[in-house]
Amino acid sequence: MADLVRPEMERLGYAVEVDALGNVVGTLDFGPGPCVLFDAHMDTVGVTDPAAWSVEPFGELRDGRLYGRGSMDMKGPLAAVIHGAAAAAAGGGRVVVSASIAEEMIEGYATVDVARRVRPDVAVICEATGRRVAVGQRGRAELVVEVFGRPRTRRDPSWASTPSRRWPTSCAPPARSSCRRTRRSGRRSSCRPT
Repeated sequence: MADLVRPEMERLGYAVEVDALGNVVGTLDFGPGPCVLFDAHMDTVGVTDPAAWSVEPFGELRDGRLYGRGSMDMKGPLAAVIHGAAAAAAGGGRVVVSASIAEEMIEGYATVDVARRVRPDVAVICEATGRRVAVGQRGRAELVVEVFGRPRTRRDPSWASTPSRRWPTSCAPPARSSCRRTRRSGRRSSCRPT
């Protein structure tokens, strides 16, 4: 994908670099003024079952529309921002377009690297939002927890047969309580011991 993006940016007048991570970063410098960073990633999730698709999953042009994996997330927005920024008549400042890598795997790591170097006043991530401006996002964290030992419960009498296996007061599990959670936040709205 980078081999297509870089020459197209150069053809449109961008100063282009490919950084150490593989991001293709194009800059249009219009003189003094604010810097706007646009980011659209080049990667997509894989196609697991091509037979389940009603179109060719690796790209099909039908009735003037592009269909296939990544056409909306995010090749369409990438092409739109590359051409839209180049066609815009800016009165000053810098426009930086980042065609970033590995967003589907790591979510934002590569874009953060670009932003640290570019230091934009504003960043626009070109993800689809139903034609609405979305300010920020909830984010995501992935954890891997590995536990060793034999599964037990403290209700098992053999577990607490020796004093060293009893819960220390400082980390004893809380008393059971009946709690209601709000639907929106999932936080406890009221609790009472049972």
